[in-house]
Amino acid sequence: MIDLGENRFTGEIPTWIGDSFLEVKVLILGSNEFYGSIPSSLCGLANAQVLDLSSNKISGVIPKCVHKYTAMTTTESPNSFLSEMSIIGYPTLDSWYIFETKSLERAHFMWKRKEINFINHLGLVKLIDLSSNNLVGEIPSEITKLVGLVGLNLSSNNLTGSIPQNIV
Repeated sequence: MIDLGENRFTGEIPTWIGDSFLEVKVLILGSNEFYGSIPSSLCGLANAQVLDLSSNKISGVIPKCVHKYTAMTTTESPNSFLSEMSIIGYPTLDSWYIFETKSLERAHFMWKRKEINFINHLGLVKLIDLSSNNLVGEIPSEITKLVGLVGLNLSSNNLTGSIPQNIV
């Protein structure tokens, strides 16, 4: 897990991140001051299960190479998973914790001071959060190939065109 969220990093998202962290499952760069486009090198993060680029100043289009996130193109849960961590990126959730044991998968949500629990309803939780940026253009149809994707937040952008069928 690489969590660099909620800092004051500026500039473009470094292209070396996609080349250096090939095995990373969680990449959180949200709530910084990154600008420019999403580098295509991030598509090399084939094992990524959570990608949070929310609340930056990212512009341009969503890369068509998003279907290369192979960890998000399967509904099967791998042997190793996210263990007791807070996933940051949904501004409406106070906290979002994921737990897994060998036989039980459980998600515990705190939302507006109310607890919501889900047991055995989750496969592999996978999330892409590109909200609150300046993305333009259409949502690429390639995103529909991410069959294991559970959460996709593209809100508060300048996207146009139609919404791809079977998006999530």
